[in-house]
Amino acid sequence: DDYLKKHKGEYAERGGATMPWHHQLDLKLMQNFYLQTGKHRNTLQLGVDIRNVPNLLNSSWGLYKTVNNSSLLKCTPSSDPSQPATFQFQRNGKEALTTTYSDFTDYHSTYSILFSVRYLFN
Repeated sequence: DDYLKKHKGEYAERGGATMPWHHQLDLKLMQNFYLQTGKHRNTLQLGVDIRNVPNLLNSSWGLYKTVNNSSLLKCTPSSDPSQPATFQFQRNGKEALTTTYSDFTDYHSTYSILFSVRYLFN
């Protein structure tokens, strides 16, 4: 994390580190086909909605980031009142916590494609 590297050994300011920017581009394509039915002209509309186009092009683009752990230290109080509490660095599963953010691979972070058909009566 750039903010934490620049402020190593210092107190972190409130709101100093911010979440990474998220880029997302959505695309909607529609085509109308006109149909003459007797005296009326009806419309058949076909559409494609692509949500998060960058993620469709490259699986590492357009992803949301999530905080690995909001608390860097874990405090364990001592059972003996005369002994001080112990502090440990948090872990990310079994590994040491080395990065602030990780990719959030959920439905909202990946691409989706929706096809639509619509018939308009006039």
